[in-house]
Amino acid sequence: MDIGNLFLRVFAMSRHTGNIDQMHDVNRKLFGRAESSIRIVVGELVNPFYADSETLEAIKEARGRGVSIELVHGPQRDNNCATVLQQQGVKLHELAERPVTDFTLVDGRHAKV
Repeated sequence: MDIGNLFLRVFAMSRHTGNIDQMHDVNRKLFGRAESSIRIVVGELVNPFYADSETLEAIKEARGRGVSIELVHGPQRDNNCATVLQQQGVKLHELAERPVTDFTLVDGRHAKV
């Protein structure tokens, strides 16, 4: 199954159920399959979604394979989360305004959130 289709299918389910565990699982799978790059755009950078131990482990493994990870976020952010991500080699870019939509690009493929 295509990574983008997997991401969209599971994220759509989790949006309806509000199941954050499914969203974490999808992120970890995307990080695990990335070969060269991950680019994430989110409205706000929050700890529960990006700095849980399993997601951080997936980020570490992706970085160990040479995957570049960039996260672009709106002005609202958890500074502790930002620090932890930067320590893992994630490049953060803050926007002056909240992005209109969230999305993820893995190896150049678009997976809309």
